[in-house]
Amino acid sequence: MPEGSEDRRRGKLLPSPVTPPSTICVKLVIPNAVQYRAALFGVLGQLTQWWTWDHPLDGTTCLDCEEAAQLWSVALANIEFSEDCEAEPMSCDDVADCIETSEAVQAAIADQIINNTTNTTNIYDTSNHGTPLTQEQRDQPVSATIDCSEDILFGSVSEVIAQLDKNNRDFLEIIEVGTNTRERVSQLIAAIPVIETLPVNEIVDYVDKLQSEILENYEAQWTTAVYDTYRCEIFCIGLTKPDCILTFDDYFAYFEARVGASLDPSNFLQALIQYVILGTWAGTTVIDIMMVTQLGIMREASNWIGVSLRTLQAIGALGANNPDGDWEIIPCGCGDETDCLSFGTSAHGWLPYPGGYGLRDSTGWKGEYYEPTNLYYLYIYLPATTQAGVFDSITIKFNQPWSDFEFINGEGYMYKNEGPAVTQFTATELTKQTGVTFPFSNSTTWSLRPLNGDRIVPGTLRITEICFSEV
Repeated sequence: MPEGSEDRRRGKLLPSPVTPPSTICVKLVIPNAVQYRAALFGVLGQLTQWWTWDHPLDGTTCLDCEEAAQLWSVALANIEFSEDCEAEPMSCDDVADCIETSEAVQAAIADQIINNTTNTTNIYDTSNHGTPLTQEQRDQPVSATIDCSEDILFGSVSEVIAQLDKNNRDFLEIIEVGTNTRERVSQLIAAIPVIETLPVNEIVDYVDKLQSEILENYEAQWTTAVYDTYRCEIFCIGLTKPDCILTFDDYFAYFEARVGASLDPSNFLQALIQYVILGTWAGTTVIDIMMVTQLGIMREASNWIGVSLRTLQAIGALGANNPDGDWEIIPCGCGDETDCLSFGTSAHGWLPYPGGYGLRDSTGWKGEYYEPTNLYYLYIYLPATTQAGVFDSITIKFNQPWSDFEFINGEGYMYKNEGPAVTQFTATELTKQTGVTFPFSNSTTWSLRPLNGDRIVPGTLRITEICFSEV
């Protein structure tokens, strides 16, 4: 020490700040005797005195020292002694940290994977074949909104549908690389390994069906009108759900209903592939069946070419962050109808033309009205006195699914369904035949008739509601 200098402070070093933001638990195993406990208290008791801590020697008050002493006084006042000294169970975070940092643990896990056949098989199956989504996962929201905001819900649904379309295109591009069946099968198994669990003949038939009916037609069939139909109809479903939440199962059920599938849940994957193999896919149904296949395999293997439920949820959330009001412009024909005619679900007597005005007779509006020809159309006539104005959309809802029909007036069809069955449809400018007057007017008669010439049996199919969106 240099001449004339002196040590002007003394005591144990203090942290800065003196009071840390958190505490830590210290486990100390000591001999079980009261004398040793008293000795421990005596030693630790020094930490409860201010002069134990780094303080000036000139008598200046050390507030930091007093603060440190108080912290230790509280700690010693809460000390507990216990004869139960067994190690506490490790938390999930402890286990994860152990695996991540301990080479011995990592080596033991690797040894188990390599030398235990059961573990190796389970890991391979989970990684490559995947595991089915649980019911809890299938009930999780994919598209959600706040206070059932139509714009938020439509934004979410629109992005999810766009993503499903992209997934289909990515998959079909993978299959298209193959120039023969063997190469296409190889590409198929590489894209969706779970397929390899099926019989070889079914794999071959499936990839041939993709090539012959779907691969060539998918892009040509995807149009703005198809996109709008999907997102509008699913959007309308969402508005009927509690809190306007659409789950994975809601999306799957929608497309399953479009293709009319009812697949064996006990052997779902094989039933799905057989359904694709045995069906005939033309027109927009090539898109429907690809949607069912994508969501079905995702349901059974938790992914589709690497796309998972979590991906769809993320896309749905991104869409919700970009509200979209196009449901009014298209229009979707749900959520905003204030001008609806509801007929209920009960059957009514058949009224021969001209015994009333379309769906109305002397007792009120009816859910069915048939023109007495050899076809038996559902015949609709709305007099200007009861339904005035012109409309940019007309939504008609049925009591049961119906397919292969057209909604027509004297100029042509305003909407045509060529399958699959639906329980409602919306006629807009996008769905009408070229040359049909738009906006739609109440100054003409309309009818619904089957495309195949079959008659509608009176008392079966009924209209339950007609809604109009006025220009």
